[in-house]
Amino acid sequence: MFHSSFLWVAFIGLFVSGVWIEWLDREIVLVDYVSDALALPNGVRFLVQGEVFRPRVLTSALVFDISNRGVMTCYYRHPPESLFLFSHDWVVVRASLVSTINGRLCVVSSLEALDAP
Repeated sequence: MFHSSFLWVAFIGLFVSGVWIEWLDREIVLVDYVSDALALPNGVRFLVQGEVFRPRVLTSALVFDISNRGVMTCYYRHPPESLFLFSHDWVVVRASLVSTINGRLCVVSSLEALDAP
């Protein structure tokens, strides 16, 4: 009896540690251009910089287009209240892509302002 319960605990422990390592090991792909980010599969996290166009607030989310040899629409849910974003600002976006009815959408996890290049 003791032996089989120990095996189950060991198996569950290995499973949990494997999931934890996989979660920590998710790499962020650094891309030079928006067009490179758009070529990535859904769910891959990436980091790209570009120029902001058409920033707008929808409910509690910030939506904007980012341009750098390609254009994509980004969705930043619950951005910090101290964040102010204007057209022609340069930013670094950490995000992943998801498919929607209207195409692919960049879902932002963090955003950092840059000085214009």
